[in-house]
Amino acid sequence: MLVILSGLMGVGKTETAKQFEALGYIRLDRDAYRHFFFKPVDFQDFEQREAAYHVMLPIALYHLRKGRNVVFDGLLFNHKDQVDRALAIAREANSPVKLLYLTAPDEIVIGRLKAQKDHNSAPSRTPEDFQRVKARFEKLEYPHTTIDANRPLDDVFKDCLAYVNSEDIK
Repeated sequence: MLVILSGLMGVGKTETAKQFEALGYIRLDRDAYRHFFFKPVDFQDFEQREAAYHVMLPIALYHLRKGRNVVFDGLLFNHKDQVDRALAIAREANSPVKLLYLTAPDEIVIGRLKAQKDHNSAPSRTPEDFQRVKARFEKLEYPHTTIDANRPLDDVFKDCLAYVNSEDIK
């Protein structure tokens, strides 16, 4: 199964992905690939983002074909083409997909961003970055469930896991 976590920075996608990883899911983290391949990492650089994502896709395909569960991390999945490419990989592997959209009020996200000191992605995860990305965020036009991430992350993960384990296969 492919689990796609979507949402703005600061809603808890990475922490949720780590909890899936603890259950045996393969966590593919675009930001980790960026740190590995690019020195210096420029989080505003579209080519770096795309190159790292293109590395993730065949790795996901490999694991899905082996029957392993995969969770994507380090992406917002805020553009249709990102989701389309992930869905194509799942189709090619004949794997079910679960798309989860994590959301929280702006003031909560901004508070989390201010409190984060050593996130694995952009060192400049600022309220200004949040507002800039939010202005460009495209509404998901795919079957998904929305998860209220304005709660303790363990509760968020329980809801995510319940949806992933549900019979509602996309």
